[in-house]
Amino acid sequence: MRVSLRWKFSLLLAGLLLFTVSVLSVLVLRSIRHNQRTGLEREMAEMTNRAELTVKMSYLSGEQVSLKAFMKYRGMDLSNRLGQSNGLHVRLYDETGVEIGNSLPLVPSPTMPDALQYALQGKVAYSDVQDVLYYFTPIMFEEQLIAVAEFQRPVGELHAFYRQTRTMFLLSGSTVLLASFLLGFLYVYRQSKAITLLKQTANNIEAGAYIDHAPLVRKDELGELSEGIYSMSREIESSMKKLETEKAKLSLVVDKLQVLEQQQKQFINNISHELKTPLTSITAYADLLELYPDDPLLFQQAMESIRKESSRLHKLVENALRLASLEKYEFEYQAEAVSLDIVLDELISLMKGKADKFGLTFQLHTVPATIWAERESLIHIFVNLLDNAIKYNLPGGSVNIRLYTEQNHAKVEIIDTGIGIPFESQERIFEPFYTANKARSKETKGSGLGLALVQQWLEKQRGIIQLKRSDSTGSVFEVQFPLYHHDSV
Repeated sequence: MRVSLRWKFSLLLAGLLLFTVSVLSVLVLRSIRHNQRTGLEREMAEMTNRAELTVKMSYLSGEQVSLKAFMKYRGMDLSNRLGQSNGLHVRLYDETGVEIGNSLPLVPSPTMPDALQYALQGKVAYSDVQDVLYYFTPIMFEEQLIAVAEFQRPVGELHAFYRQTRTMFLLSGSTVLLASFLLGFLYVYRQSKAITLLKQTANNIEAGAYIDHAPLVRKDELGELSEGIYSMSREIESSMKKLETEKAKLSLVVDKLQVLEQQQKQFINNISHELKTPLTSITAYADLLELYPDDPLLFQQAMESIRKESSRLHKLVENALRLASLEKYEFEYQAEAVSLDIVLDELISLMKGKADKFGLTFQLHTVPATIWAERESLIHIFVNLLDNAIKYNLPGGSVNIRLYTEQNHAKVEIIDTGIGIPFESQERIFEPFYTANKARSKETKGSGLGLALVQQWLEKQRGIIQLKRSDSTGSVFEVQFPLYHHDSV
């Protein structure tokens, strides 16, 4: 059974108090008893001396007879004289133990044969019976026992005093014991309550409930322990926060590694698939040339196809290496303040020939807007977007480019009248090697890396891209950059 520290201390305190009071009472009562006995012995010794002196003086002043005869005839008188001088009941016995004198013959008194025999041997003997001390002492004359004197000393007052003292000690001791125990219990209760609070605080810290102040403010060891627990709580909380931070970082690293691993697998699968198609075509034409080496038409077709597929392979590898470089290295371009409206105007002029080839028209609407970006990457971004708007458009269609500013951002909308992007593919168009329309991509020699590269370039330049709309009437892509101010970089 578990016993709390409070009760252990209380029981220990009660035991110590009880032991202290008991020992003190016993010592005091024994001291009183010893003093009473010592006083009685001294008093009886003085009576013995006076009795011997009285007997000697009476014998020497009387007729010259034998001591035995003297005691026999003068015993009653001597006992009366001794009784009157001491105020006690006195009896005298001869050397044989026969009573020869009694100062109060009418008062009955018990006989003490054992004590009398002991005194007849020349020794002092006494017995306490019913609040009366019966004291037997030998009377010597010239070193010869001539009689035994019995003094009956009342000791009721001494016994009453002893009993009163004992009762007083019992009452006062019990009162002091109870009061001391109550005070001690309250003190122990207060201390144990403080210890319980510290224990509960430690349990709370173990459970993760940290404290922001010391649970006890005291100038003693418990106060020092409280400060220690508070310091420990702060250290544990700080360590746990660091562990949580490191755990979160590690979790992010693991998640990123898993994503990168998945992307790597997807990258390998996609690029393997993309490389397989042109390589298969080149191999097929090589086999045909080996079978029909003298066919000029076949030779011409094979050369044209091999040239196209080689160009496609070159572009595919170049884009793949560029994408890998963007994923591997931090943004290290030479950024500068660039007038986005001027760049778009230049690109429209550059891409106009390709648009005319496909029977498309450009419509450009701009406002002055300056951004902080790397000019060459910016050109790559919009060349890819405009190229897609041309390749996936319909004959006789148009590409509308609109630059405007909103909420401290420069926004560019590229709106085409093309075939649109299927709804189920719209969330994946920025994945590397993903093509929404595989047949159209094969016709246009698309690799599925363009939008992935655009997104990578934009992220490096604090820009974002989103597909705002895509349906049977065309698609709308929006690109936005933070506007440049002289104090913003």
